[in-house]
Amino acid sequence: MDNQYSAEEHYELGHQCFHQENYSHALEHFIEAVELDPKKYSSNRLIAETYYRCGYLCHKEEQLNEAINYYSKAIEFDPTHSNSYLGRGVIYENLGEKEKALVDYNKVVELRPKNAEIYCTHAGTYLDNGLLDEALANYNKAIELDPNYAMAYHYRGVTYAKKGQLKKAITDYNKAIRLDSKYPISYFSRANAYSSLGKLEKAIMDHTKAIELDPKYFQAYHNRGSAYKDKGLIEAALADFNKALEIEPTDKITYNSRGLLYFDKDQFQEAIEDFSKIIELDPNFVFAYTNRAMVYANLGKLEEAIADCNTAIKINPNNHKPYYYRGLIYKGQGKLKKAIADLEKSLKIEQNDYVADVLKETKQLLKNP
Repeated sequence: MDNQYSAEEHYELGHQCFHQENYSHALEHFIEAVELDPKKYSSNRLIAETYYRCGYLCHKEEQLNEAINYYSKAIEFDPTHSNSYLGRGVIYENLGEKEKALVDYNKVVELRPKNAEIYCTHAGTYLDNGLLDEALANYNKAIELDPNYAMAYHYRGVTYAKKGQLKKAITDYNKAIRLDSKYPISYFSRANAYSSLGKLEKAIMDHTKAIELDPKYFQAYHNRGSAYKDKGLIEAALADFNKALEIEPTDKITYNSRGLLYFDKDQFQEAIEDFSKIIELDPNFVFAYTNRAMVYANLGKLEEAIADCNTAIKINPNNHKPYYYRGLIYKGQGKLKKAIADLEKSLKIEQNDYVADVLKETKQLLKNP
């Protein structure tokens, strides 16, 4: 940039560009002003705001590293610039750098202690990290500051649900719905709580409301389908699983649920196709291998079943199911020592009375052939 201008002139030109929303040119002039007169301009709120605006634009364009640099520069010019801490914290959280995000959110809370939205954002980071008590404390503060903050009630309900306090969760979902009856996720979350309590009719009603509000809500179709299945309404469940996959054809959870439903209906080929589709989508989805092994075993395709169990164990050696299924197959083949080794391994990972009984029976067969 031409240095014919004084520091003060550069600053004034930057000021003009800023108000024209030409932030990149404003920043160029401000940088010149700082270089020419660092004592006067190296701590300046308008320059900090310009860096923030540049960071915000980069953030919108998903140029995240550039956005972090701009936000950090804004903080350097004005250590009280709360929006820059917030923007940087959001990026850190999206990048999985939760500790850095919490540091920035803590700073925002310190600078803006009366802002309910900040406490809610802060709580969300704690919730994502499994720090449930800390999340509750921040949701409580958000609600104290704004008693009509529907989202704070909703996510406090989510936190209670994760703590197993389902009645408290439902109370918060009720409040969130009273404050914002058009918020489908609150109906969805309340439905899940009802399902956990065995109140399937209420769960189905809430999932239906969520679908009414958002017809593309494939998770609501899936979970309503699961509730129908639990009620023994198999065809209704299958219709919902099909609809969920029509909306989101790459959803592994729904393929898994539909595959298990097909298994229950003795439609073994369809079950195999669903579990195979999951493996195509995600070769490390261990439950697809164990579930497909179960179907292969029922069809008498024992080598294929053992191969799937072997793959499942390779992916996750701490999952008890493939050892159990493989142990059953070995027992049926008369390979009792191999069966005992697998059943013992399954029990070591997770205690189960039924597996313990099978192990006892297998040992008896070995002892008394």
